[in-house]
Amino acid sequence: MNGKMIVRIAVVLLLSLVLVGCGDTDSEVKDSVTIGVSYLATSMDPQGYDTQITESILSNAYEPLVRVDADGGIIPGAAKEWDISPDGMVYTFTLYEDMFFHDGTPVTAEDAGFSLQRCIDSSYVGTYFSYIDKIEAPDDLTLVVTLDYAYAPFLSLAGAYSGITSKSYVEENEDPFLRQTMGSGPYEFVSYTQGDSMVFKAFDKYHLDKAPIANLVYKMTPNAASAALALKNGELDVLVGVDSTNRAQIESDDNLVLSSTQSLMSSLLAFNCDKEPFNDPKVRMAMVLAIDKNQINEAATDGYATIADSHIPKGVVGYSADDKTPAKDIEKAKELLAEAGYADGFDFQLVTTTARSAHAEVALANLYELGVTVKTDVVETAAFYELLEKGQFDAYMGGWGYICPDPDVYVYDMFHSEKTSTGNYVRFNSSAVDQYLEEARYATSEEDRQKAYENAMTIIRDEVPNIPIIWNDANIAFNKDLKGAKAINTEQYFIYNYSW
Repeated sequence: MNGKMIVRIAVVLLLSLVLVGCGDTDSEVKDSVTIGVSYLATSMDPQGYDTQITESILSNAYEPLVRVDADGGIIPGAAKEWDISPDGMVYTFTLYEDMFFHDGTPVTAEDAGFSLQRCIDSSYVGTYFSYIDKIEAPDDLTLVVTLDYAYAPFLSLAGAYSGITSKSYVEENEDPFLRQTMGSGPYEFVSYTQGDSMVFKAFDKYHLDKAPIANLVYKMTPNAASAALALKNGELDVLVGVDSTNRAQIESDDNLVLSSTQSLMSSLLAFNCDKEPFNDPKVRMAMVLAIDKNQINEAATDGYATIADSHIPKGVVGYSADDKTPAKDIEKAKELLAEAGYADGFDFQLVTTTARSAHAEVALANLYELGVTVKTDVVETAAFYELLEKGQFDAYMGGWGYICPDPDVYVYDMFHSEKTSTGNYVRFNSSAVDQYLEEARYATSEEDRQKAYENAMTIIRDEVPNIPIIWNDANIAFNKDLKGAKAINTEQYFIYNYSW
């Protein structure tokens, strides 16, 4: 081969490489992520909301004092470190230096304290912060929080609700959170289109460095089938909450990943312990022995949920593998009903909502085997909770969830006698359970909390004011090239951890 020919081949190869490089747009790193959600944030106020999706969205715009990681651990947020006094009553937080709000003004301990005070004053979350006695900011980077008593869940709750907003911004604006934010999180708000989308962009001055993905879009996708199709077509990069009917087609797509875990939201069957016949523990236990949780799971979720044996999920303090509700046993259930004076069964009314009507249908069929006749009343959510608060029900099929991975905000509200009509809808009253729940709430060591919860749950399991049925399935589906995405039991997704 002569020299001219060699040169020609080299030039052709070089041009080919250049053309391939120019035309290969797929190799370019994406600068945006579009996330499908069933509804958009209901509020832009970090202390003014009561929905899980709102919490997840706002966690990317506001930096809380601390964050809760995917495993339930407490990690730095705005505070790089914190110290807890030996008696568990004084928390001293040290903030990161050079933190800024999205308008460029510095974040100070005064702003952090102001935001925590907004938690206390909030009609939405104030009940979770009523134990705070005093908030002080001795300098720009130090926040000291003094509690009325040692309260172990404080940091977990702070991780959910203490998103820091600017004190001056709130005080200077008549309606500071009307479709706008003023946070210091990794993403700053750009626009809101009602019923369609919310747009954010990466904040250049975020204290942990700018987010790897420049643009963040939340797209409202209320129709499950359309949402799944949009994900498959690439219109969405992430879909939060794939329903069971569309799950198989997503799992079979080589370009998509579906990540799933046990949620902290449960479904349960509960009894009014103040009303006959459910004021008798034998009758309540007979209901337990008649219920087939696997049948309910298959009917309601196609089997994707996790059977719940306890009101405390695995991985959370207080969980014990020994805390199991008895398996279905119709003959034993009939014996208990006969002992309680209901050998021929009885009638009662069950209230529920559309979201759990499928759960209720199976439970009714199970109870029919005992000669128990149930009339179902499916009502709107607002009416449902009004009936529960007033005690105007025999039994209900409903849901209950953890707002943070700590049992106090679930178990205490559900079973302590002082919470009647505000969580303890079943009117359960046990002085021993009250004592153990209080011990668990105020204990400063995890070992003491574990023991107290195990003692409380033993009594609750025997007295059975309600039956835990299933832990819901928490899942997200996403483009296989997206790194950092995975299902989280709190369903709070921090997009700063994502990258292409």
